[in-house]
Amino acid sequence: MSKFTISEAVQYGWDTTLQNLGILIAVVAVGWVIPYIPSAISAGVGRNSSIIAGGISLIFSILGAGFSLIIQIGLIKVALKIHDGQAADFSDLFSHAHLFLKFLLGSILYAMVILAGMILLIVPGIVWAVKYQFLPYLIVDRELGPMGALRKSGEITEGFKWDIFALDLALAGINLAGAIFTCGLGLLLTIPISMMTTAYVYRRLAGNNETQEAEQALSMPGAIG
Repeated sequence: MSKFTISEAVQYGWDTTLQNLGILIAVVAVGWVIPYIPSAISAGVGRNSSIIAGGISLIFSILGAGFSLIIQIGLIKVALKIHDGQAADFSDLFSHAHLFLKFLLGSILYAMVILAGMILLIVPGIVWAVKYQFLPYLIVDRELGPMGALRKSGEITEGFKWDIFALDLALAGINLAGAIFTCGLGLLLTIPISMMTTAYVYRRLAGNNETQEAEQALSMPGAIG
């Protein structure tokens, strides 16, 4: 039995985005601006050909990339909190910055897996991209290590890869429409829809921490029932 359908997932994303439109647009907008500032400084300084300017440009490029990863962590946390009926605010963009190293290593691992799959005639790369795409969510939600998150993502997507792939295509189309037909401003709406849709599917497949802990407790020797 399918745990979700594309129509219900996107409908949830749409409805939940409209219900939380202010905070979602705000965090996405801030999420764009914060990494852009050091990147813009890097580009400006980089026009100077001196060694010092090159070093400064490199530092700000690294800062921009670092802030981008932290914002990605924060946006996942915001989406999960809203899905779980909790209030989200700007502080959530940075509340899980302690996961930066895990998230960075996880992102590198995920990219390497996809690259390896692409080398094996492309199709395995697409399959593995879908199979392990919830790795970032598991790092943020359950604070798993990169390998643990990779394995768990493989488990929760088992039997649902085609559904997830079709959903990914649908969300890509929605974001493309948001980028094309409104000069990019529509992304302020379509990205939150994608965030909430993905959070919905993740929760349907993986459950939440409380459910996971309950299942583990029931599976322990001596558990009642």
